[in-house]
Amino acid sequence: MLLSKLYSISCRDLAPAKTNPLPDKKYSTLVSLSGHLFDKFLINEALDIIETAGGSFHLVRCEVGQSTDDMSYSELEVGADDTATLDKIIDSLTSLANEHGGDHDAGQEIELALKIGKVNEYETDVTIDKGGPKILILGAGRVCRPAAEFLASYPDICTYGVDDHDADQIHVIVASLYQKDAEETVDGIENTTATQLDVADIGSLSDLVSQVEVVISLLPASFHAAIAGVCIELKKHMVTASYVDESMSNLSQAAKDAGVTILCEMGLDPGIDHLMSMKMIDEAHARKGKIKAFTSYCGGLPSPAAANNPLAYKFSWNPAGALRSGKNPAVYKFLGETIHVDGHNLYESAKRLRLRELPAFALEHLPNRNSLIYGDLYGISKEASTIYRATLRYEGKQLHTFLLQ
Repeated sequence: MLLSKLYSISCRDLAPAKTNPLPDKKYSTLVSLSGHLFDKFLINEALDIIETAGGSFHLVRCEVGQSTDDMSYSELEVGADDTATLDKIIDSLTSLANEHGGDHDAGQEIELALKIGKVNEYETDVTIDKGGPKILILGAGRVCRPAAEFLASYPDICTYGVDDHDADQIHVIVASLYQKDAEETVDGIENTTATQLDVADIGSLSDLVSQVEVVISLLPASFHAAIAGVCIELKKHMVTASYVDESMSNLSQAAKDAGVTILCEMGLDPGIDHLMSMKMIDEAHARKGKIKAFTSYCGGLPSPAAANNPLAYKFSWNPAGALRSGKNPAVYKFLGETIHVDGHNLYESAKRLRLRELPAFALEHLPNRNSLIYGDLYGISKEASTIYRATLRYEGKQLHTFLLQ
Protein backbone atom coordinates (compact mmCIF):
# COMPACT_ATOMS: atom_id res chain seq x y z
CA MET A 1 0.00 0.00 0.00
CA LEU A 2 1.13 3.51 -0.75
CA LEU A 3 -0.44 4.93 2.40
CA SER A 4 -0.40 2.84 5.56
CA LYS A 5 -3.47 4.50 7.03
CA LEU A 6 -5.65 7.52 6.39
CA TYR A 7 -7.26 9.33 9.30
CA SER A 8 -10.28 11.58 8.92
CA ILE A 9 -11.36 14.29 11.32
CA SER A 10 -14.75 15.98 11.22
CA CYS A 11 -15.03 19.23 9.28
CA ARG A 12 -16.52 20.88 12.36
CA ASP A 13 -13.32 20.21 14.29
CA LEU A 14 -10.93 21.56 11.67
CA ALA A 15 -12.84 24.37 9.98
CA PRO A 16 -15.09 26.82 11.80
CA ALA A 17 -16.98 27.90 8.71
CA LYS A 18 -17.21 27.35 4.99
CA THR A 19 -15.21 30.53 4.46
CA ASN A 20 -12.35 30.96 6.91
CA PRO A 21 -12.51 34.54 8.27
CA LEU A 22 -8.90 34.58 9.48
CA PRO A 23 -7.59 36.75 6.62
CA ASP A 24 -9.84 39.56 7.87
CA LYS A 25 -8.33 39.44 11.36
CA LYS A 26 -5.76 42.10 12.12
CA TYR A 27 -3.86 40.13 14.77
CA SER A 28 -2.81 36.50 14.76
CA THR A 29 -0.46 34.09 16.49
CA LEU A 30 0.64 30.51 15.97
CA VAL A 31 -0.57 28.14 18.70
CA SER A 32 1.04 24.70 19.04
CA LEU A 33 -0.89 22.01 20.90
CA SER A 34 0.39 18.54 21.76
CA GLY A 35 -1.01 15.73 23.86
CA HIS A 36 -4.15 13.63 23.84
CA LEU A 37 -5.97 16.11 21.63
CA PHE A 38 -8.50 13.79 20.05
CA ASP A 39 -9.05 10.84 22.35
CA LYS A 40 -9.63 13.28 25.25
CA PHE A 41 -11.48 15.78 23.00
CA LEU A 42 -9.12 18.55 24.13
CA ILE A 43 -8.89 19.90 20.59
CA ASN A 44 -12.65 20.50 20.73
CA GLU A 45 -12.31 22.45 23.96
CA ALA A 46 -9.51 24.56 22.47
CA LEU A 47 -11.51 25.39 19.33
CA ASP A 48 -14.60 26.21 21.41
CA ILE A 49 -12.50 28.69 23.41
CA ILE A 50 -11.38 30.42 20.21
CA GLU A 51 -14.87 30.59 18.68
CA THR A 52 -16.61 31.69 21.87
CA ALA A 53 -14.18 34.60 22.26
CA GLY A 54 -14.91 35.79 18.72
CA GLY A 55 -11.62 34.63 17.24
CA SER A 56 -10.97 32.44 14.22
CA PHE A 57 -8.47 29.76 13.37
CA HIS A 58 -6.76 27.96 10.52
CA LEU A 59 -5.29 24.49 10.84
CA VAL A 60 -1.67 24.74 9.72
CA ARG A 61 -0.48 21.26 10.69
CA CYS A 62 -1.98 18.16 12.25
CA GLU A 63 -0.42 14.83 13.25
CA VAL A 64 -2.85 12.35 14.77
CA GLY A 65 -1.61 9.64 17.12
CA GLN A 66 -2.41 6.15 15.85
CA SER A 67 -3.48 4.83 19.25
CA THR A 68 -4.73 6.15 22.58
CA ASP A 69 -1.19 5.82 23.92
CA ASP A 70 0.27 8.10 21.23
CA MET A 71 0.39 11.87 21.42
CA SER A 72 -1.16 14.09 18.72
CA TYR A 73 0.13 17.44 17.52
CA SER A 74 -1.60 20.46 15.97
CA GLU A 75 -0.57 23.94 14.89
CA LEU A 76 -3.32 26.54 14.68
CA GLU A 77 -3.09 30.06 13.34
CA VAL A 78 -5.40 31.95 15.68
CA GLY A 79 -6.71 35.39 14.73
CA ALA A 80 -8.66 38.21 16.36
CA ASP A 81 -9.76 41.75 15.55
CA ASP A 82 -7.87 43.26 18.49
CA THR A 83 -5.13 42.38 20.94
CA ALA A 84 -7.54 42.23 23.89
CA THR A 85 -9.51 39.42 22.28
CA LEU A 86 -6.36 37.59 21.27
CA ASP A 87 -4.94 37.93 24.80
CA LYS A 88 -8.19 36.54 26.23
CA ILE A 89 -7.97 33.52 23.91
CA ILE A 90 -4.33 32.91 24.84
CA ASP A 91 -5.12 33.17 28.56
CA SER A 92 -8.00 30.69 28.26
CA LEU A 93 -5.89 28.24 26.25
CA THR A 94 -3.13 28.54 28.84
CA SER A 95 -5.63 27.76 31.62
CA LEU A 96 -6.81 24.71 29.68
CA ALA A 97 -3.23 23.51 29.29
CA ASN A 98 -2.51 24.07 32.99
CA GLU A 99 -5.64 22.11 33.92
CA HIS A 100 -4.52 19.11 31.88
CA GLY A 101 -0.79 19.58 32.23
CA GLY A 102 -0.27 16.86 34.83
CA ASP A 103 2.48 16.70 37.45
CA HIS A 104 5.65 15.39 35.84
CA ASP A 105 7.42 15.02 39.23
CA ALA A 106 4.52 12.91 40.54
CA GLY A 107 4.65 10.70 37.46
CA GLN A 108 1.40 12.03 36.02
CA GLU A 109 1.05 12.00 32.23
CA ILE A 110 0.82 15.36 30.48
CA GLU A 111 -2.48 15.40 28.57
CA LEU A 112 -1.98 18.81 26.95
CA ALA A 113 1.04 21.02 26.29
CA LEU A 114 0.84 24.50 24.81
CA LYS A 115 3.25 26.79 23.00
CA ILE A 116 2.37 30.32 21.84
CA GLY A 117 4.20 32.09 19.02
CA LYS A 118 4.68 35.81 18.49
CA VAL A 119 1.73 38.04 17.70
CA ASN A 120 1.59 39.33 14.12
CA GLU A 121 -0.22 42.47 13.03
CA TYR A 122 -1.56 42.83 9.48
CA GLU A 123 -3.16 45.63 7.55
CA THR A 124 -6.66 44.52 6.57
CA ASP A 125 -7.17 47.35 4.05
CA VAL A 126 -4.43 47.38 1.43
CA THR A 127 -3.69 50.37 -0.77
CA ILE A 128 -0.92 49.91 -3.33
CA ASP A 129 0.82 53.27 -3.53
CA LYS A 130 2.88 52.56 -6.63
CA GLY A 131 3.00 54.34 -9.97
CA GLY A 132 2.84 52.62 -13.32
CA PRO A 133 0.95 49.49 -14.33
CA LYS A 134 0.09 46.94 -11.67
CA ILE A 135 -0.73 43.25 -11.99
CA LEU A 136 -2.52 41.25 -9.31
CA ILE A 137 -1.66 37.56 -8.92
CA LEU A 138 -4.20 35.62 -6.88
CA GLY A 139 -2.68 32.59 -5.19
CA ALA A 140 0.65 31.55 -3.71
CA GLY A 141 1.20 28.07 -5.09
CA ARG A 142 4.15 26.69 -7.02
CA VAL A 143 3.31 28.56 -10.22
CA CYS A 144 2.99 31.96 -8.55
CA ARG A 145 6.62 32.75 -7.75
CA PRO A 146 7.90 32.21 -11.32
CA ALA A 147 5.01 34.34 -12.58
CA ALA A 148 5.87 37.14 -10.14
CA GLU A 149 9.58 36.96 -11.02
CA PHE A 150 8.87 37.14 -14.74
CA LEU A 151 6.39 40.00 -14.61
CA ALA A 152 8.29 42.09 -12.07
CA SER A 153 11.51 41.87 -14.08
CA TYR A 154 10.11 43.48 -17.23
CA PRO A 155 9.86 47.28 -17.32
CA ASP A 156 8.77 47.27 -20.96
CA ILE A 157 5.99 44.69 -21.12
CA CYS A 158 3.47 45.92 -23.65
CA THR A 159 0.52 47.58 -21.96
CA TYR A 160 -1.68 48.01 -25.01
CA GLY A 161 -5.32 48.00 -24.02
CA VAL A 162 -4.67 49.30 -20.50
CA ASP A 163 -3.84 52.75 -19.24
CA ASP A 164 -1.10 54.51 -21.19
CA HIS A 165 2.10 54.24 -19.17
CA ASP A 166 5.54 55.39 -20.28
CA ALA A 167 7.26 51.98 -20.00
CA ASP A 168 7.09 52.19 -16.21
CA GLN A 169 8.27 49.26 -14.14
CA ILE A 170 5.43 46.82 -13.64
CA HIS A 171 4.53 46.29 -10.00
CA VAL A 172 3.22 42.85 -9.04
CA ILE A 173 0.88 42.26 -6.11
CA VAL A 174 0.59 38.68 -4.85
CA ALA A 175 -2.50 38.03 -2.74
CA SER A 176 -3.03 34.84 -0.77
CA LEU A 177 -5.44 33.61 1.86
CA TYR A 178 -2.52 33.68 4.30
CA GLN A 179 -0.06 36.56 4.54
CA LYS A 180 2.89 34.27 5.23
CA ASP A 181 2.37 32.39 1.96
CA ALA A 182 2.23 35.62 -0.05
CA GLU A 183 5.37 36.96 1.64
CA GLU A 184 7.29 33.75 0.93
CA THR A 185 6.20 33.90 -2.72
CA VAL A 186 7.63 37.39 -3.32
CA ASP A 187 10.62 37.11 -0.98
CA GLY A 188 13.65 38.65 -2.67
CA ILE A 189 11.73 39.83 -5.76
CA GLU A 190 11.84 43.57 -6.41
CA ASN A 191 8.76 45.53 -7.47
CA THR A 192 6.37 43.26 -5.59
CA THR A 193 3.91 43.52 -2.72
CA ALA A 194 2.49 40.68 -0.64
CA THR A 195 -0.96 40.98 0.82
CA GLN A 196 -3.57 38.89 2.56
CA LEU A 197 -6.90 38.36 0.81
CA ASP A 198 -9.89 36.07 1.06
CA VAL A 199 -11.39 36.12 -2.45
CA ALA A 200 -14.73 35.05 -0.96
CA ASP A 201 -14.85 38.54 0.58
CA ILE A 202 -16.08 40.32 -2.56
CA GLY A 203 -15.65 43.76 -0.99
CA SER A 204 -11.96 43.24 -0.22
CA LEU A 205 -11.43 41.58 -3.59
CA SER A 206 -13.03 44.53 -5.37
CA ASP A 207 -10.88 47.02 -3.45
CA LEU A 208 -7.71 45.26 -4.59
CA VAL A 209 -8.82 44.63 -8.18
CA SER A 210 -9.74 48.30 -8.58
CA GLN A 211 -6.08 49.24 -8.05
CA VAL A 212 -4.61 47.12 -10.86
CA GLU A 213 -4.79 46.79 -14.63
CA VAL A 214 -4.71 42.99 -14.97
CA VAL A 215 -5.69 40.13 -12.66
CA ILE A 216 -4.03 36.72 -13.00
CA SER A 217 -5.95 34.05 -11.12
CA LEU A 218 -3.79 31.07 -10.22
CA LEU A 219 -6.35 29.79 -7.76
CA PRO A 220 -8.38 26.59 -8.28
CA ALA A 221 -10.84 26.87 -11.16
CA SER A 222 -13.87 26.99 -8.86
CA PHE A 223 -12.92 30.55 -7.85
CA HIS A 224 -12.56 31.99 -11.37
CA ALA A 225 -16.17 32.89 -12.16
CA ALA A 226 -16.64 35.06 -9.07
CA ILE A 227 -13.31 36.80 -9.70
CA ALA A 228 -14.21 37.33 -13.35
CA GLY A 229 -17.49 38.92 -12.30
CA VAL A 230 -15.60 41.49 -10.22
CA CYS A 231 -13.16 42.14 -13.07
CA ILE A 232 -16.02 42.74 -15.52
CA GLU A 233 -17.76 45.10 -13.12
CA LEU A 234 -14.56 47.11 -12.60
CA LYS A 235 -13.46 46.83 -16.27
CA LYS A 236 -10.22 45.01 -15.48
CA HIS A 237 -8.65 42.35 -17.67
CA MET A 238 -8.16 38.80 -16.38
CA VAL A 239 -5.99 35.78 -17.22
CA THR A 240 -6.27 32.18 -16.00
CA ALA A 241 -4.60 28.89 -16.90
CA SER A 242 -7.76 26.84 -16.35
CA TYR A 243 -10.16 25.29 -18.81
CA VAL A 244 -13.19 27.32 -19.87
CA ASP A 245 -16.17 25.84 -18.05
CA GLU A 246 -19.84 26.74 -18.29
CA SER A 247 -19.66 29.36 -15.54
CA MET A 248 -16.92 31.23 -17.40
CA SER A 249 -18.58 30.82 -20.80
CA ASN A 250 -21.71 32.44 -19.43
CA LEU A 251 -19.72 35.62 -18.73
CA SER A 252 -18.53 36.01 -22.32
CA GLN A 253 -21.14 38.53 -23.47
CA ALA A 254 -20.87 40.60 -20.27
CA ALA A 255 -17.10 40.80 -20.75
CA LYS A 256 -17.52 41.90 -24.37
CA ASP A 257 -20.06 44.55 -23.39
CA ALA A 258 -17.65 45.88 -20.75
CA GLY A 259 -14.69 45.87 -23.13
CA VAL A 260 -12.87 43.44 -20.86
CA THR A 261 -10.55 40.70 -22.09
CA ILE A 262 -10.68 37.43 -20.15
CA LEU A 263 -8.06 34.95 -21.34
CA CYS A 264 -8.54 31.39 -20.15
CA GLU A 265 -6.53 28.26 -20.94
CA MET A 266 -3.27 30.23 -20.86
CA GLY A 267 -1.07 27.55 -19.30
CA LEU A 268 0.91 24.67 -20.80
CA ASP A 269 -2.02 22.34 -21.42
CA PRO A 270 -4.38 23.96 -22.06
CA GLY A 271 -2.46 26.93 -23.45
CA ILE A 272 0.85 26.52 -25.23
CA ASP A 273 -0.51 23.40 -26.92
CA HIS A 274 -3.23 25.57 -28.52
CA LEU A 275 -0.62 27.93 -29.96
CA MET A 276 1.48 25.10 -31.38
CA SER A 277 -1.59 23.37 -32.79
CA MET A 278 -2.97 26.45 -34.51
CA LYS A 279 0.44 27.30 -35.95
CA MET A 280 0.64 23.91 -37.68
CA ILE A 281 -3.02 23.95 -38.74
CA ASP A 282 -2.78 27.46 -40.19
CA GLU A 283 0.42 26.59 -42.04
CA ALA A 284 -1.23 23.50 -43.55
CA HIS A 285 -4.30 25.47 -44.59
CA ALA A 286 -2.12 28.20 -46.09
CA ARG A 287 -0.62 25.54 -48.38
CA LYS A 288 -4.15 24.47 -49.41
CA GLY A 289 -3.81 21.32 -47.31
CA LYS A 290 -6.37 19.61 -45.10
CA ILE A 291 -6.06 18.10 -41.65
CA LYS A 292 -6.87 14.39 -41.85
CA ALA A 293 -6.00 13.60 -38.22
CA PHE A 294 -5.13 15.73 -35.20
CA THR A 295 -3.38 14.15 -32.20
CA SER A 296 -1.79 16.07 -29.34
CA TYR A 297 0.15 14.65 -26.36
CA CYS A 298 1.14 16.72 -23.34
CA GLY A 299 2.19 15.77 -19.82
CA GLY A 300 4.11 17.05 -16.83
CA LEU A 301 6.84 14.43 -16.76
CA PRO A 302 9.47 14.68 -14.01
CA SER A 303 13.01 13.98 -15.12
CA PRO A 304 13.86 10.28 -14.73
CA ALA A 305 16.07 11.02 -11.72
CA ALA A 306 13.19 12.89 -10.04
CA ALA A 307 10.58 10.21 -10.77
CA ASN A 308 11.72 8.50 -7.60
CA ASN A 309 8.43 7.76 -5.86
CA PRO A 310 5.84 4.98 -6.29
CA LEU A 311 3.71 7.22 -8.53
CA ALA A 312 6.62 8.15 -10.85
CA TYR A 313 5.10 11.62 -10.72
CA LYS A 314 5.70 15.00 -9.09
CA PHE A 315 2.96 17.53 -8.41
CA SER A 316 3.78 20.86 -10.05
CA TRP A 317 0.22 22.16 -9.62
CA ASN A 318 -2.70 21.72 -7.26
CA PRO A 319 -2.44 18.08 -6.04
CA ALA A 320 -6.18 17.76 -5.49
CA GLY A 321 -6.83 19.05 -9.00
CA ALA A 322 -4.26 16.67 -10.43
CA LEU A 323 -5.92 13.71 -8.73
CA ARG A 324 -9.40 14.82 -9.78
CA SER A 325 -8.24 15.05 -13.40
CA GLY A 326 -7.52 11.34 -13.23
CA LYS A 327 -11.26 10.71 -12.90
CA ASN A 328 -12.52 13.09 -15.60
CA PRO A 329 -14.65 11.50 -18.34
CA ALA A 330 -13.30 11.94 -21.86
CA VAL A 331 -14.59 11.97 -25.42
CA TYR A 332 -12.68 12.04 -28.70
CA LYS A 333 -13.00 11.07 -32.36
CA PHE A 334 -11.00 8.22 -33.90
CA LEU A 335 -11.31 7.38 -37.61
CA GLY A 336 -14.73 8.99 -37.69
CA GLU A 337 -16.06 7.21 -34.61
CA THR A 338 -16.84 9.12 -31.41
CA ILE A 339 -15.31 7.38 -28.39
CA HIS A 340 -16.60 8.00 -24.85
CA VAL A 341 -14.52 7.05 -21.80
CA ASP A 342 -16.05 6.99 -18.33
CA GLY A 343 -14.01 8.79 -15.67
CA HIS A 344 -13.67 5.66 -13.53
CA ASN A 345 -12.14 3.84 -16.51
CA LEU A 346 -9.83 6.62 -17.62
CA TYR A 347 -6.53 5.05 -16.56
CA GLU A 348 -7.64 1.65 -17.80
CA SER A 349 -7.96 3.20 -21.27
CA ALA A 350 -4.27 4.23 -21.31
CA LYS A 351 -2.21 3.06 -24.29
CA ARG A 352 1.55 2.60 -24.62
CA LEU A 353 3.61 5.21 -26.45
CA ARG A 354 7.22 4.91 -27.60
CA LEU A 355 9.28 7.69 -29.13
CA ARG A 356 11.85 6.78 -31.75
CA GLU A 357 14.14 9.56 -30.55
CA LEU A 358 13.87 8.42 -26.90
CA PRO A 359 13.63 4.62 -26.97
CA ALA A 360 14.39 4.23 -23.25
CA PHE A 361 11.28 6.16 -22.21
CA ALA A 362 8.30 3.94 -21.36
CA LEU A 363 5.32 6.26 -21.76
CA GLU A 364 1.57 5.95 -22.00
CA HIS A 365 -1.22 8.29 -23.03
CA LEU A 366 -4.85 8.64 -21.96
CA PRO A 367 -7.62 10.84 -23.37
CA ASN A 368 -7.82 14.36 -21.96
CA ARG A 369 -11.38 15.56 -21.34
CA ASN A 370 -13.48 16.64 -24.35
CA SER A 371 -11.35 16.71 -27.49
CA LEU A 372 -14.30 17.37 -29.81
CA ILE A 373 -14.78 21.00 -28.80
CA TYR A 374 -11.26 21.76 -30.03
CA GLY A 375 -12.13 20.41 -33.45
CA ASP A 376 -14.63 23.26 -33.69
CA LEU A 377 -12.29 25.84 -32.15
CA TYR A 378 -9.41 24.80 -34.41
CA GLY A 379 -11.69 24.75 -37.45
CA ILE A 380 -10.96 21.12 -38.38
CA SER A 381 -14.11 19.25 -37.31
CA LYS A 382 -15.31 18.59 -40.85
CA GLU A 383 -11.96 17.58 -42.35
CA ALA A 384 -10.31 15.55 -39.56
CA SER A 385 -11.48 11.97 -38.99
CA THR A 386 -9.40 11.79 -35.78
CA ILE A 387 -9.34 14.51 -33.09
CA TYR A 388 -7.56 13.38 -29.95
CA ARG A 389 -5.97 15.34 -27.11
CA ALA A 390 -4.07 13.15 -24.65
CA THR A 391 -2.28 13.33 -21.32
CA LEU A 392 1.20 11.83 -21.25
CA ARG A 393 2.51 9.83 -18.29
CA TYR A 394 5.24 7.35 -17.47
CA GLU A 395 3.88 3.87 -18.04
CA GLY A 396 2.56 2.01 -15.01
CA LYS A 397 -0.52 1.35 -12.91
CA GLN A 398 0.70 3.01 -9.72
CA LEU A 399 -1.26 6.25 -10.10
CA HIS A 400 -4.40 4.35 -11.08
CA THR A 401 -4.02 2.13 -8.01
CA PHE A 402 -3.52 5.20 -5.82
CA LEU A 403 -6.73 6.82 -7.11
CA LEU A 404 -8.74 3.68 -6.36
CA GLN A 405 -7.78 3.67 -2.66
